[in-house]
Amino acid sequence: MDHLSRRGFLSRSLAILPTLTACGRGIGDPSLATPPADGVEVTAAFVRIDLQRTPSLAVIGSSLVVPAANIMVMHTGINEFRAVSNVCTHAGCGIYEFTNWRLRCQCHGSEFDSLGNNLVGPALLPLTRFVTELTASVLVITRT
Repeated sequence: MDHLSRRGFLSRSLAILPTLTACGRGIGDPSLATPPADGVEVTAAFVRIDLQRTPSLAVIGSSLVVPAANIMVMHTGINEFRAVSNVCTHAGCGIYEFTNWRLRCQCHGSEFDSLGNNLVGPALLPLTRFVTELTASVLVITRT
């Protein structure tokens, strides 16, 4: 049997601390925040997206994640956009995949429709929905 001294144990334990700390940081952690994409403005009350400057939302069926707001925006029809939280209701993982009109959590496989309703578990609760309003080429998502 291999025995570690107290000093050896501590030095090995401290060596993995940065990894454990990184795993503990989750969605919404300010240290992980990335600046909004060009044409996207984020405040505490709203997210404003200039669609002329945001080509990732140009096509029906496309999506954009706004990490600073924990929101996924989906282009769901002619002049129709939906916005839901991109934080999975199961374990709080980020949802970044929107394909075939479904949002999929990469952590445990939960799936949601474009309204945020859960379709496949382990998540049991829907995603938070946000009100969207389109005026000309500016989409405003109300966060409060």
